[in-house]
Amino acid sequence: MESRVIPVSQKKRLFTADGKAMKVLGTVELTLDIQEVQIPVTFCVWSCLQHEMILEITFLNETKANIDMESHILTLYNDLVGINLISDRDVIVRTADAVLVPPRSEALIPVLIPPNFGSGLSIIKLSIKLRTLQLALAKSWLSL
Repeated sequence: MESRVIPVSQKKRLFTADGKAMKVLGTVELTLDIQEVQIPVTFCVWSCLQHEMILEITFLNETKANIDMESHILTLYNDLVGINLISDRDVIVRTADAVLVPPRSEALIPVLIPPNFGSGLSIIKLSIKLRTLQLALAKSWLSL
């Protein structure tokens, strides 16, 4: 499906959670196809965004969305359709044991990797669940 970005006026402004202005390049009309339910959506387009897509509160309210954080499932229209929030490409690694890392230090931490992961070079990112805690994880290289 082809889509065309429609430029917006300079008056259209969006802000990050910490109040910084974000430059909107334009908007694009797309149709989300979730389990054969088609949902037309207007998306704002930015030059660089860390995530592939961000759904706004208006969309979540209009579609009667329910986000189950424990099972990582987003359902819409009172559970009519659902989608897994973790893609098939995502591999979850967990620490083998609880680890205490002193402030302003580095540590090598053993992790458990699912058996279907295979071998190769990988990058580890901080889990969304951990972002609310006061910790930081530099993107790490993992070689198996």
